[in-house]
Amino acid sequence: MTHSMLVCMPARSTLKGAEIGFRKLVRRYNPATKRSEPTFETQYHWVSPGAVFEQYFSPEMADMQIVASYHYPRADVLKLRPGPSVAAAKQVDRHMMTSPADGSTRRVSAFEMKAETGRVKAISAIKSHQFNAARDWLLKAYKCDDTRGLNLDVNVLQFSAAPVLMPVFLYSSQHFGNTKVRTFVAGFDTSKVSGVRVFDETKIGLAAGVLASAGVLFSGIWKTYPAFQLFSFAVAAPALLIGFAAKYWPQLRNSMHQVRRDAEQYLNRTTDESGSFSTSWTHAYSQFERIRQSREQSQQRSSGSYGYSGGSSGYSGDSSGGQYSSSDPKGYYKLLEIEPSASKADVQAAFRGLAMKQHPDRFEDPKQKKAATVKFRHILEAYTVLRDDNKRHLYDTDNL
Repeated sequence: MTHSMLVCMPARSTLKGAEIGFRKLVRRYNPATKRSEPTFETQYHWVSPGAVFEQYFSPEMADMQIVASYHYPRADVLKLRPGPSVAAAKQVDRHMMTSPADGSTRRVSAFEMKAETGRVKAISAIKSHQFNAARDWLLKAYKCDDTRGLNLDVNVLQFSAAPVLMPVFLYSSQHFGNTKVRTFVAGFDTSKVSGVRVFDETKIGLAAGVLASAGVLFSGIWKTYPAFQLFSFAVAAPALLIGFAAKYWPQLRNSMHQVRRDAEQYLNRTTDESGSFSTSWTHAYSQFERIRQSREQSQQRSSGSYGYSGGSSGYSGDSSGGQYSSSDPKGYYKLLEIEPSASKADVQAAFRGLAMKQHPDRFEDPKQKKAATVKFRHILEAYTVLRDDNKRHLYDTDNL
């Protein structure tokens, strides 16, 4: 098994400005022909739309699943990320760590990555997503042909993460004595396979020689140079070089992985981060479940004055309607399924749990996705207020 870090982040980005380009047909003087000829040019001008993009990056998105171990090549393990399948993850118990075949203990790679390192990687992915979204919006809104120089202010509202174990089958073999060749197969989806490719250097070399010979024939250079020189430098040399590279590709790839791993481990060690993973960080989702179960038990013994209806989310309305008590003027506590006396840790745990369960990306039906988008926007609004001590005080006193 290998460790990954599940990250969830709500982000809000403001497009302050960008250059949009329109491709036009113009006439330009061509010094080669000494004539004025038609050509296409892209003419740019600056716009300041001020558009705001809000998106919740859920742990079910592959880019929010950060591989937290440095033992195996990152490029191989990244291909095995579970994506939406992570929603089916279960709490780890001792039975999962034991092989049913022979009772041996399964190997688990070390959780080496600091939370700050994972946050930096996740923010980098978020910025890439937001820039692409802003570019697509500009192309559609202005009906332009190109964009450049985007001035996008990306603001990550909250960082939360949790560790997860990814089951992986690992098959190893020896290549030319000392080089290990590994094949990785995802335990949750055996169609996901990655690893180094081992090529047949003889076939690769012959194919390269045939292609080089074809290039020599079609290019016509065989009429200019002697046959021996053409065969030596244009056919034999490329075939030998490519065959040699194919033979030693696993060793070369392992060496590149070692260099990359050492560099990433050094950056991870030098990352400024106080303390280790806190209990609220590593157990946020299980904490949410405990809060929900405790609340449901309490509601069964009471009159249910907060209006919950149970189920996976327990929330049956939205923040735009209904009657709320004086201690919950806009229904924010009801929306997050917590009591007004809940601690800040309870607020964070409730939001993280609801983010996993109520995110719009979990729904495929357009109507359900649209309703979930509205509901999640209210959830994010409630969390933004209740996680801030000053805003929460104003809210509790009905002054917000």
